[in-house]
Amino acid sequence: MTKVATSSRVVLVLQASVMVLLCAVSSGCLKPQYRSGSGVAAGGAVRVEPGPFAPTMIRVHPLTHLDTNERGEVVLLVHVQMRDRWSDVCKGTGTIQFFLYQPTGLGGAGQEEQVLRWEVSLDDLDANAVFFDPATQTYRFSLRNLPSWVQQMARSGEGATAGPGRFRLLARFATPKPEGGHAVLVDELVISR
Repeated sequence: MTKVATSSRVVLVLQASVMVLLCAVSSGCLKPQYRSGSGVAAGGAVRVEPGPFAPTMIRVHPLTHLDTNERGEVVLLVHVQMRDRWSDVCKGTGTIQFFLYQPTGLGGAGQEEQVLRWEVSLDDLDANAVFFDPATQTYRFSLRNLPSWVQQMARSGEGATAGPGRFRLLARFATPKPEGGHAVLVDELVISR
């Protein structure tokens, strides 16, 4: 056998091997390994895990309080902190809803009704950045149109009136998951006078 014939066989074998490998990868025969970070894992194609730093929990932060804005209107300043699966502070996209609950039972029997609901989209990245406060590492929302009994809680002295003196704020954040669908993260905080 000549040297040229051996070389052409090697080339044909290599071409066939490459074709088989390409067919296996494109048809899904080789399952890609997912990992966070960079580098090559042993044994196959590697992809970076989608969304490794996505929020897995939210916290209605104790910085949340009633305040008066520059127009003299009582607002509820809500601070929400998001954390990833390593418990590090992170940012997230999605829709956050706030629900205000008023106690209704006699003597604080644990009964309450939903009085108000707010919804804020964090899908637009520019708007998302506006809501994020780097000093506190929280998203900061100014909720308005509060019921009069909540507004009275912010005032002291003669303007203060008797009333429930407390309310519960529930936050619900729906954030997209890398594999599809949404993760729903929930937390609450009771605010009292």
